[in-house]
Amino acid sequence: MSRSSYERINYSLRPAKCAERKMLCDGLRPLQRLRTLKSFRYIGFGSTYFSDFILFHKHLGLENLVSIEKDRKNSPRFEFNKPFGYIKLKYGKSGEVLPTLDWNNAPTIAWFDYDNRLTADVLADTSYFISNASVPSVLILTVNVDPEPPDVSAVDRNKSRLESEVGIEKVPADVTEKDLEGWGLAKTSYRIIANEIADKVAALNGGAANRLLFKQLFHFHYSDGAKMLTVGGLLYDEGQDPDVASCSFDRLDFVRGGAEPYALRIPSLTFREMRKIDEKLPARRTPRFVSIPIEDIKQYIRIYKYFPTFAETEL
Repeated sequence: MSRSSYERINYSLRPAKCAERKMLCDGLRPLQRLRTLKSFRYIGFGSTYFSDFILFHKHLGLENLVSIEKDRKNSPRFEFNKPFGYIKLKYGKSGEVLPTLDWNNAPTIAWFDYDNRLTADVLADTSYFISNASVPSVLILTVNVDPEPPDVSAVDRNKSRLESEVGIEKVPADVTEKDLEGWGLAKTSYRIIANEIADKVAALNGGAANRLLFKQLFHFHYSDGAKMLTVGGLLYDEGQDPDVASCSFDRLDFVRGGAEPYALRIPSLTFREMRKIDEKLPARRTPRFVSIPIEDIKQYIRIYKYFPTFAETEL
């Protein structure tokens, strides 16, 4: 019997994921210019660690928390690990649970943090959220974008699998097998997600006087063993344009509004190396240390506020 991903991987200890989680938290904070953060509902996949729930509750003040768990048979374990009474556990696949939730006057921050690749079900969740969420709301999607290994015999192994998983009509006609190598699957998956969002928003607008808009905020590439893609943004109506502009999301270095991703890489540094770099901050020029690669120093300075630090301790 195959084990669930949370039984194989400690998601709270993945360094790039940890940094991304903190970046998303900072990226969501400007929403307080639109309405109080406490008034947003949060929907996520808590698993047994509930890492995002803990962070968003403690640092953003979110209290209306919904965790969707597809692994019904292990419900006692999820209940046991639930860190706050604020969290409501809903069992079933996301596509089954989302229609059972109340969407009337419920501005929502949703992070659908899938551990699988992009599929038709992911696109269906995306479409459902955009069609039903109150504005303002935030939708964030994370999917696995590891391409097939080269020893797979099929000539068009990645393209054929992608077409079967999302539907051949969703894959851009100009995509070739070569385009899906390396981070190419991430780039194509991004295009498919962006097209799905744009098409759904356009369909909903029709002849509406107050148009629905989607402002992309997040586009991450990272790898904690597997290549991952995160895409997300703000759903709002045209009348909220001045308030959205006042959020100044673009002041954040990691905010990305288009096809160019923020490549989130965690350099391998010792605690002593990190402290030595910290001592030089702020610095007009990149500090140099004989023992540390210059690119690692630059990358650390770029994300040091979000850099994960893990240590063994007795509690």
